[in-house]
Amino acid sequence: MIRHNDLEDDLLESKEIKQKVRTNEIYAQNLYAALCNMQWVKDDSVQAWHCSWRYAGSLVAQMNGEGDYLDWYFSSSLFSKEGFVNEGAVTDWIIDDLKELGWNPLPWEKSQEQERLEIKEGLPKRTWQCYSIEVY
Repeated sequence: MIRHNDLEDDLLESKEIKQKVRTNEIYAQNLYAALCNMQWVKDDSVQAWHCSWRYAGSLVAQMNGEGDYLDWYFSSSLFSKEGFVNEGAVTDWIIDDLKELGWNPLPWEKSQEQERLEIKEGLPKRTWQCYSIEVY
């Protein structure tokens, strides 16, 4: 059963994205990272789709046809491979592919408490960015 405004369903139905996940580990990790710490909105919907890091890892493993969430969970920190990005980062090729499915990123707003803590601690304000990487 296909649900409307469900990124998981759209990803599982996309033969092109599943093929990229199966054949390119960097793409698979970048997709996992883009699903973490990010909300996604389809077209003009007012409902955002989001998931936990564990769920994101499970989804990528399912698309890959092997493994489980632990193959991707904290992959930017644990595996430190070139081309891997931090959870919450959205690379250009992931943006392009998800936009083809009608999905756009919607960064989470910081809580006022988080803002106060960062100001108190003197931490730089983080802004959401897309990363562009080239794969050869």
